Amino acid sequence: MRKKNNQYKKKFFIELIDIMIPESENKLLPKASKVVKTDVLINLLFENSEFKKKLNKLFNKESKNKNFNYQQLALKFFNSKTIESNIANDLLKLYFSSKIVQKRLNMTINQNKYKKKDNRSLVKLLKNSSLRYKHG
Repeated sequence: MRKKNNQYKKKFFIELIDIMIPESENKLLPKASKVVKTDVLINLLFENSEFKKKLNKLFNKESKNKNFNYQQLALKFFNSKTIESNIANDLLKLYFSSKIVQKRLNMTINQNKYKKKDNRSLVKLLKNSSLRYKHG
């Protein structure tokens, strides 16, 4: 029963964090479940004993249900904001400290830097060019 309960928790948290941090529209940043290690997140969250009691009560109740729908349950909890406040800080830390997200953010920042530098150097060259190349 315990293994099954852990599977329910993992699937539930995968759905919940995907609702909290979906994939960006331009596909630059991936959804949270692709980046965050759910086992690490669950261990961090379950250090809080009150939160652990709430979730264990929930999973014991729901695990008896054969038609356990993780997506609906995650959406229900996301909308009611009962667990969101406990998860938000740890999830954001894990998401933005992941190598994939940092790499993709650095790529976009670097692309923007190079575009600006290229334009500035061209303007500087035009200003410093000799008079014979300038019109009017």
